[in-house]
Amino acid sequence: MSIPIRKPEAATVDRIVAIAEKMFAEHGYRGVSLRAVMRECGVNAAAVHYHFGSKEALLEEIFVRRAGALNSARLRLLDSCMQGAGTDNSEILELILRAFLSPAFSLPDGDEGVRRFTRLRSVIAHENAELSQQLISRYFDETSGHFITALRRALPQLPDQALFWRFHFLLGAQYYTLSNPGRIESLSGGSCDAGDLQCALDEMVAFVAAGFRAPLPTSRAPATQAKNLRRAADTKGATGTGGAVAHAQAAPVPARRGAAANRRGAHDATLQISDVTWSAIAPLLDATSARVDPPRGRKPISDREALSGIVYMMRHRLRWRDLSGASGFRSGASCWRRLREWEAIGVWQQIEQVLREQLPDGHALDFATVATRTTPAT
Repeated sequence: MSIPIRKPEAATVDRIVAIAEKMFAEHGYRGVSLRAVMRECGVNAAAVHYHFGSKEALLEEIFVRRAGALNSARLRLLDSCMQGAGTDNSEILELILRAFLSPAFSLPDGDEGVRRFTRLRSVIAHENAELSQQLISRYFDETSGHFITALRRALPQLPDQALFWRFHFLLGAQYYTLSNPGRIESLSGGSCDAGDLQCALDEMVAFVAAGFRAPLPTSRAPATQAKNLRRAADTKGATGTGGAVAHAQAAPVPARRGAAANRRGAHDATLQISDVTWSAIAPLLDATSARVDPPRGRKPISDREALSGIVYMMRHRLRWRDLSGASGFRSGASCWRRLREWEAIGVWQQIEQVLREQLPDGHALDFATVATRTTPAT
């Protein structure tokens, strides 16, 4: 069997690319001239200009080679984990994250190659943000889009804005860990080994998965809610009585909502309860509901929006009073009252059964957290 022999030209190109990547990563893209690369490679100017034409073309060739290998490995692992996902999807998030991260921690030429390319990307971002954005978008956006789609399917309850932010934080954690490995050794006093990339990968997957599953930040709650709660507390202190004041403290305060907030609430409702699931639940409510809408005043929320709010609260482990501000639903108190109506007429157990069977995470939801809460303040 004959052994393939690389042509001298191909070997020269490989050598130029490898040395240029090392020099750019160590000394900066701006700090390294083509003449310096030629000197280090031991080739003449004609060879570099013949193969690449410019320093920017040489940099792009580095990205072509590194990104091609990285993206192919990522997509191959993503296809494998999605095809292997069975009925138990409890760990599908970790599998998707590991498919994205592990190739970056194991490039073909070992640990140093991983760090060198990551450091190079950081250097370019610092020196020339526009060039960096162009290269990253050109060579990584398509693959990242496939992973964002997979994450959206694994986390149907997570709004797109939060999904994009959390993916962005994933990228930041990956870049910093690979480009500045000495930091962990300094922080830990040497107890953590920066060279143990498998340990770093395992820790990062666990950390990022927890971040993707975290509830939406409560800081998004409207300022009016905090102001009304303070006013209720002041009133209680002045009167020294409970009664109506205690009720004012307990009930969640509906947020003022503009057109954008209304659209967000409708979007959240669709994400929580799909049309297929709702088609199985709606007949249960149509057959048993005895509620009559009031003739005047604000129109009550729909049954679907109320049920979506209840599911959203379970998924994100929220309190009733935090539901409106955290997710865009109109009223946590309205969702709480609707749940109590359904419990009173005996239909909630049937709804719960449908949710367990049809929601992707139905069996993981803790229905006891809503069934046992007696006031909308908790």
